[in-house]
This record gives sequence, C-alpha cells and structure tokens, in this order.
Amino acid sequence: MVMMTGCVSFKPNDGRAEGIDRTSTIVVEADGGETLAFAAEDLRNCLSRVTGREFTLTTSGRATEDATIILRIADATWGLAKDEWLLHPENGNYCIEGGSETGIVGGIYDFLERAANCLWLDRDTTVIPHNPEFTFPKDPIRVRPAVYSREIYTGMDRNGEEDSVLKLRNLENTWNRRFPAMSVDFGSPRANHTLGTYAKDWTDETYLALDSTGKRNNQHYCLSNPKVRHAVAEQLKAYIRSDREQGSYSEFYDISQNDTGNGYECVCPECSAILAREGAYSGVLGEFLNAVSAEIRDEFPDVTITTLAYNFTLKPPRHLVFADNILVRMCGIGCWAPFTPESYYGQELAEWRQHASQTGVWDYAKHFNGLEWPYIYKLDELPSAIRNCCSYNVRHYFFEYENPLERSFAQLQWWLMLRLVINPERDYDELVDKFLAGYYGAKAAPVMREYLDYLLLRQKESGTKKGIDALHTVACYLDDGFYATVNGLLDRAERLAAGNPLHERHVRRERIPVDIAFHTLMPPVPEYKAARTKAFRRYAANTIETFNACPRLAEWQKTTTQEKMTLYSTLEELLPLPVPKQFHGKDIVDIVWKDFTRYGNQMQSISPDDAAVGGRTWGKPRETDAEPFSYPVEFTLTDFNNTEYAKTAVTREQLPPDGNYHWIHIGSMPLPNDNGLLVAKNFCAMLWKGGIGIVPEPWHVWAHLKASGADFGGATEAPNGIFCDRIIFAK
Repeated sequence: MVMMTGCVSFKPNDGRAEGIDRTSTIVVEADGGETLAFAAEDLRNCLSRVTGREFTLTTSGRATEDATIILRIADATWGLAKDEWLLHPENGNYCIEGGSETGIVGGIYDFLERAANCLWLDRDTTVIPHNPEFTFPKDPIRVRPAVYSREIYTGMDRNGEEDSVLKLRNLENTWNRRFPAMSVDFGSPRANHTLGTYAKDWTDETYLALDSTGKRNNQHYCLSNPKVRHAVAEQLKAYIRSDREQGSYSEFYDISQNDTGNGYECVCPECSAILAREGAYSGVLGEFLNAVSAEIRDEFPDVTITTLAYNFTLKPPRHLVFADNILVRMCGIGCWAPFTPESYYGQELAEWRQHASQTGVWDYAKHFNGLEWPYIYKLDELPSAIRNCCSYNVRHYFFEYENPLERSFAQLQWWLMLRLVINPERDYDELVDKFLAGYYGAKAAPVMREYLDYLLLRQKESGTKKGIDALHTVACYLDDGFYATVNGLLDRAERLAAGNPLHERHVRRERIPVDIAFHTLMPPVPEYKAARTKAFRRYAANTIETFNACPRLAEWQKTTTQEKMTLYSTLEELLPLPVPKQFHGKDIVDIVWKDFTRYGNQMQSISPDDAAVGGRTWGKPRETDAEPFSYPVEFTLTDFNNTEYAKTAVTREQLPPDGNYHWIHIGSMPLPNDNGLLVAKNFCAMLWKGGIGIVPEPWHVWAHLKASGADFGGATEAPNGIFCDRIIFAK
C-alpha cells in the first residue's frame, strides 16, 4: 500500500468537495457490471444516511458540473494496477478511480470506511454513523492491497447471498459467486490437493509412487517420471481450455500433493537422486513442476501454477529455484502462530523466498484438537506478520478458519485480518477497539477488550515451541482463576450490553467456548456436578441461539444443532457414569462418545444405539463397497503425530457379535494431551482430553466395543460395523 499526500500533481481544488453544500450526485463514468453497480449503490445509500442528505446516482457516463463524486477508470498515465485505487479531490469534485472495475470497487469501500466510518462487521452488524458535518478528505490517497489474493476459509457456505455481500464489502476477493469481478479464483479442478484428481484416470502402475516398502501406492506419484510430467501438463491444458470455453479466465491453477502425511512419497532411484542432491523432497516437486510449467508457458503465459510446501515438501530445496510462473504456498500444518520475522515459520518463509519468486501462505487460525476451548490466534502479532509476508512477495494468503460460530472472538479475527492484508500499517489497537464498539456496543467494548487482552496474555504465558503454540500446554491456562476472571468479565459485559438484543447475543456467543471447555475438562465428580451442569446448559442455550441467528446455515444444520444439544443434555443427566468394577481403586479418565471426533476421511459419527451409554454410540455401518469386517479385528493406538503405541488383535471370543458392548484392553499409551486415535479397519475415533497436564507415563486403554452384523456372524438385520460408546484410561 502506498499513501501519497502532496506528492502528485492534481488540478487545483476549489474547496467545494470538502463538504456537501450543493447537489449531491454520484456519476459512474466507468463501464461496469453488477459488482460496480452494487458498490455504487452502497456508496449512495451510505452517504445519504451519514449526511442526512439524499444522494443521487447516475450512470450517464460523463460528469457534469453538478457531480459530487466521480467513479472512473484511472488514466493510463497513473499506471494503476487492476486492483489499485486512487482517492482525491479534483476541481470541486471527489474522484474514486481504479485500475479496473475491481480497483474502483475497492476504492468505494475504502473511502466509506476511511471517510465515513461505515463498517460491515458481520452479516447482522452494519455500522453507518450519522454525521451531518461530514467532509471529504483533502489529501490524495493511492492504495494497492498488500496481498493480491485474500481468503479466509470458514468451512461454511461460500456462495450464499449474505456471504457474497459481506465479502465484497470487506474486500475478501475469492469465491464470490455473485460478484465474480472481485474474485481471484482458482481454475479447475480446485484450489488444493489436486494431484489425485489429475491422476484419477491413470492405469499405468509405473506412474504411482514407489514407497519405502517396495510397493506402489496411489497416495502419491513418481514425480521424476517424464510420462507423469507430460500427462499432468496435458491435463492442465485441458482444464484451462475447458474453463475458458465456459468464460472462466482464472490466473491460478493448482497442482499439489494429496492431503496425506509423510511416508507416501516416491523413493524410486530417480526421485531419490533428486532428493539427495536437493536435501528436501520439495526439490523433487520443483523439478516436476518446472517441467510442467515449461510445457504450458507458451500457450498460457497468463497462468500461474500454484503448489503447496506441505508435510514432506515443507522444507525448501538446497539449490533448485521454481520457475517464475509457479507460486509456492507455504503450509505448515501446526502453524498456529503468525509469520513474524522471528517465528519458526517466518524464518522458513524467508528461506523459501530464495527458491520461489512468487510465494503464498496457508495459515491456520484454529487448532484441530476437537474441543473448541477459549483460544485466539495471536492477533497482536498480525501487523508484523503481514508486513513480513509482504516483504517476501506473498501474493496469496489463505487463512483456514473453520467452525467460527463456536470460537473465541472469531468475527473480530476475520474482520481484522481483512484490514491488515490490505494495509498492514494500520493501527492494531484502533482497529480492535473500532470493531469491539460496533459488535458488542460502546459500553461493553472496554470489558470485551479486557477479556481479549487477558486471553492473549494467558496463552503467551502457557509456553511456546519453535515459535508455534505448543498444544500440549496451550490449554493449561484453563484453570480456576481463568474461569473466574473470564466469567466475571462476561457477566459485566452482558449487563453493559443490556437493552440491545444484538450486542447481548454477541457477548453470549463468547461464552460458548468457555462453557464447553469447563464442562469437558472438569471431572464429572459430585463436587463439580452443579457447576458443570450450569455451564453445559448455558453452552447449549447460547449455541442454539447463535446457530439459529446465523443466516448462512441451512435449516437442517440448525435442526441438527438442536438435536445434538438435546442428546448432550440427556448424557449430562447420567454423569458421572458408574465405574466398572475392574477399574475400582484406579485413577481413570473416562471419555464417552460426545468427546470423539472424526479424523481425516474416516466418516464415523454419533449413531443411535439403545445398548450404548445414553442411547448413542460412535461408529458408522460399513459402506456396501467397503471391505467386509472379519476376525481378528486389529486395533491400533496412535497419537496425532502417527506415533504407534499399541496394536492388538481382538478375537471373536473377546468381542462376540451378541449385540452387547464388551470392555477390551487395547494396550497402553500416555494420556493424549493433543489427540489420541483408536483405529481399526473401517473405524476411527479421535479422542481429545487436554488440559490435564503433561502425563508421560503410560495408561492402560480400555474400549467399550460392540461388533455388529453378518460380517462378524451376528444378526443379518443388524448393521455391519464396529461401535464404541466409551473409552477409559486407567492406571
């Protein structure tokens, strides 16, 4: 971003554009589509409401003496990029100019926030202040967004009406189906993890990766094979041609590895030789992509190939430089901290810049440990991080941000990030306070700021590891003092927000992660019973209220949330569960189906079962085309880092298909402070029980399991599957 004051030559200003003392007309000189028309109408409506004077809008294509604001494409002598804009007074008018329609639209919303303090904070929260003394800015301002392509991925509907409008007004410029003129989108087949799609019709086994066991696997491919390189290049050309025949001219086309961990990469002699020379598997990827990019460059010089530095390709190569039509997106799974210069991933980005002229960042604003405890990305470090990214030519910033309705200060993070990726020089405190006042109300805002600062402080005190939040300690700040402080602050904020239903609901939304963390992490023993029940009931009520108020959600999603809360309430009445005799006199950690989550492509979920605890269990009937179950059933205990702790083969005698649940000893492992996985064929339960502290000694793991269906020789009408309603760690 460049802000220019008094350093360019403009026509003399006679002062008439400083205020509104004559006919108020907005003239659209530029030819534009629905996007510009919508933004121009926003400009007209907002200024009318701010000033109390009716503005009119004309698309006559030429300004007259009565014009107040002129919207137009900038003269070529300015050399504006297509996403750049210029705001300035001129001969008594005020001009919003852009390098293209995209630039004009950016200029409109920048002007409305900068000059009129108009804000769109959420789908239900718009701030348009009344200011009859409004005047136009005197100094010229030239702006080019610091980051070219900006996406904050929430995992919710990308194409809904409310989504499209809110994204436009906040200049998030990807996946906007209503306003494609503002979208910097990816071409076919999609934006990431695409190599499997490129290879879906391949039949030659030599194209597949040769893994360390000497077998070919279809999770990755032999990137040194010239036939693979040519096949991918030809398929990429086919995607581009097809997209353009349909009127889509995307700049970015992705070729990146499947979403798998380490161990699937090819180790054939040719790939291994490149690896030895480059010292990192990204060298193998780079040679492959350089060959592909050379094949498409002449026909499609305007296309940029994107890829991921991810898992086994995360480390940069020793020598190789990626071609200038390739953009490498650094994606450090586990990067829950901003890319500041001194951070681990900030330094990795600096190293990557030596090997790629175009870079991108895939950042994580949330953890993936099941429970959404009170946690927030290090917002106070964002300005430094974005400046650092821009210094390394980060053109694409992807902020992964799922499950925002149940996370701490989620909407603030979204709004703040979108301001900083346009201009990282903006004042952090000013932006935060502006949002809090609009979202929670001016009276409650100082208290919510106190909570935000307290949460950030407690996280920092919990310890870091390599500049990355250490998830085995990050929940350790959730102690009695934390809950007492935060609940006290939220009580005060609710009282101060009283009388404004919207502000009250926003404050209550912040209780969701606090209450579910307290309920989950505090032991279900009699002395905590009343407090846990109170926290859960408040959590359920606020979750239902928040989901029902969100226009992005379909009715089935809202209904599902209501049903889930009802199920959890039923289970809550049963807790603490009776302890089976074999665990009497032992220390135990009791985990029930509510605290199991999905992992990867394992689509298990909560299912009804009258024989299970609370009438529900974890599991899913086998798909008809999946391999049938059989005895013995092999179970494995691992953690999130794929460390295997135990493996056991369970026989029919141990787990008969009699419709009942049986306690099965799986093995021993430390308490899973990050994630624990109980895995079998066609079955996976991810367990999370953090906040207990670091407990390195092994605990015996017992699973309450049921084998069902004809696969196991049981009732033919019963579903084929492995089901689990409870797991106990004991020592």
